[in-house]
Amino acid sequence: MLTLGYFSAVVVGAMLVTIIPRVLPFILATRFDLPPRVVKRLQYIPVCLFGCLIVENLISLSDSGTYRVDERLVVALLTLVIALKTKKLLVTVLFGILLMAGVRFLF
Repeated sequence: MLTLGYFSAVVVGAMLVTIIPRVLPFILATRFDLPPRVVKRLQYIPVCLFGCLIVENLISLSDSGTYRVDERLVVALLTLVIALKTKKLLVTVLFGILLMAGVRFLF
């Protein structure tokens, strides 16, 4: 039977296991001076993570074990072209949204 004490201990333990890895790096980074080379490399992490999240959703594995490319990849590539040409975030986002809406409406 689940008691209140056991449940509370599990909730607090889960909270600590979740919070410590997220907060500890920030605490350590503010207490120590990192070398400029490390700071420069760490600036690329958000871009890499964003890229991984995007690519993961654009290319999927089919039932036969091969990679499948769908309309999302085409829309993403066209949006990337617009982003590189205009270098304007609002234009890029609006283009991507409207293009994806159009593709979903047509197909």
